[in-house]
Amino acid sequence: MSACVLSGGTCQDSVCRNLSNDPLNCGACGRACATGQVCTTGTCQAMTTLEFMPFAPCNLVTDYVDSGTVNFGGALGAMYSPRCIRVRVGTRVTFSGAFGSHPLRPSTRGTSGNPISATSTGDSTGVIFGSAGFFPFYCQFHGDDGGSGMAGVVYVMP
Repeated sequence: MSACVLSGGTCQDSVCRNLSNDPLNCGACGRACATGQVCTTGTCQAMTTLEFMPFAPCNLVTDYVDSGTVNFGGALGAMYSPRCIRVRVGTRVTFSGAFGSHPLRPSTRGTSGNPISATSTGDSTGVIFGSAGFFPFYCQFHGDDGGSGMAGVVYVMP
């Protein structure tokens, strides 16, 4: 097997996995972190708001376990509210705001297989998160893939 350039490892299913921060493949293929833990630099650790910081400027974690809505634009201006949320696998998260002014983009960082799609029109889209991990996103005009500015992250727990 050859190593993946961006993800840091290749697992037996021939799919590139980020062994540094994928909670289902933490440090090695198939090594899953326990509920309430995150994978940081290949080691399972208790989750804190600091775990979100590599992906987005998070000060608080809003804990949604069944559903979540991320609002943006309008009175909020160029920011997401909440920026960082925690949901369970299978949860639908709705992004609600003017995508024409704040185009939604999935980040290339975080857990591989980010289900968030680039969206530039309309005012609402829903994303169902089918696997655990960190799934960052940002506004094409007011943020960047590095997590600066208008950026956020969905942490999906197993």
